[in-house]
Amino acid sequence: MKFTKSNRILKQSLKVIPNACQTLSKGYKMFLVGKFPLFVSKAKGCYIWDVDGNKYIDYNNALAPIIIGYNIEEINKSVIKQLRQGVVFSLPHKIELELTNKLIAIIPCAQMVRLVKNGADATSAAVRIARAYTGKDMILRAGYHGAQDWYLASQPPQDLGVPKAMKKLIDVFEYNNLESLKEKIKNHKGKIAAIIMEPVPMDTPLPGYLKAVKAIAHKNNILLIFDEIVTGFRMSLGGAQEYYKVTPDLGCFGKAMANGFPISCVVGKKQIMKQTEDVFVSSTFGGECLSMAAALATIRYLEKHNVIEHTWKVGGMLYDGIIQLIKKYHINAHIIGQKFKFKIIFNNVDGSESKIKKLFFLQQAVFGRIFFGTSVTFNYNHKPSHIRLTLSVIEKIFKEIAKHHDNENEIKNLLQGNMHINKFFRDQR
Repeated sequence: MKFTKSNRILKQSLKVIPNACQTLSKGYKMFLVGKFPLFVSKAKGCYIWDVDGNKYIDYNNALAPIIIGYNIEEINKSVIKQLRQGVVFSLPHKIELELTNKLIAIIPCAQMVRLVKNGADATSAAVRIARAYTGKDMILRAGYHGAQDWYLASQPPQDLGVPKAMKKLIDVFEYNNLESLKEKIKNHKGKIAAIIMEPVPMDTPLPGYLKAVKAIAHKNNILLIFDEIVTGFRMSLGGAQEYYKVTPDLGCFGKAMANGFPISCVVGKKQIMKQTEDVFVSSTFGGECLSMAAALATIRYLEKHNVIEHTWKVGGMLYDGIIQLIKKYHINAHIIGQKFKFKIIFNNVDGSESKIKKLFFLQQAVFGRIFFGTSVTFNYNHKPSHIRLTLSVIEKIFKEIAKHHDNENEIKNLLQGNMHINKFFRDQR
């Protein structure tokens, strides 16, 4: 396999683009430089092609927005039809109402909707709305919530450039630990506007946990926000709140909402969402219509076909297959997450995470025409045949790791590229 063009474009990009990419989880520091694909040229279904013409089965799905598949004709037609009418206008377009009504019909907590462009927009807007509605400033959070100052203030080393004063306005509680939440509420009694959390991060909620969090929040006059950027339209159509039947006050959705087009939203109870009439949540491209057309087409496709059920099924095949191979070859690794989204974590004997073995795994997968990124997700175009092929490639990788006694130092010598490890190796989405 050749990666000549990838390496050339990287050198050129480094001169004019910080980190040579716009999204850290897609950048070269997450992978290897040398014999590794660093730039893509096109995609179709569950395949991507790098700039050197190499074709891969993709399990990253552009960091999870691709739920149906890349370059889907049915969605493309809807976008092209809207394109012929226009993209953005000097007044709102009627498609805003059509999409809003669709979202209200499928998301349990949605009584009103504000459309924005990405996950950080949605979570930041939800936090601002909660603060305005409650008249309080403090935020408690659990999980990853994007690239805005209010969140990064509690997330070193990603807090570089964030005013230190903001650290006083956010605190972190431990997921699946009600006592941790209660302690934080006690420490900031009467000052907390909202609890924002990923309802299903890489951990699975304990039985009754989400319901208990909601009860604790409301008992203390705190709003509950579910960050469903990942779980929405992927765990189930209406997200984790539909799956677990726990309805928050506000919800944030994005990623798979439009099968790759840039759109997200804040949804919630009417009396809270009405607050946005006075709170500044506005952007020039908030009413951009191509992404709304894509969102409507995506949701209709999800409703018409068994897309989510299918991704759970093929995800389960890969999830279970990897666990069996870990046991078979006694690999010091484990899986975190659920069958519709997960990560493979490689460890050393002392329990520390092995980035070397992870990079070796990514490298060997690429040589087997399989692309893994920061996490594993699935789309409707992944078939059981793709999973079987992928497991055969993974088995060869695990055999090699076992051959070297799962030793990180020995495996490091097998890397065919240079490492420039991002200090945020696992933290990006």
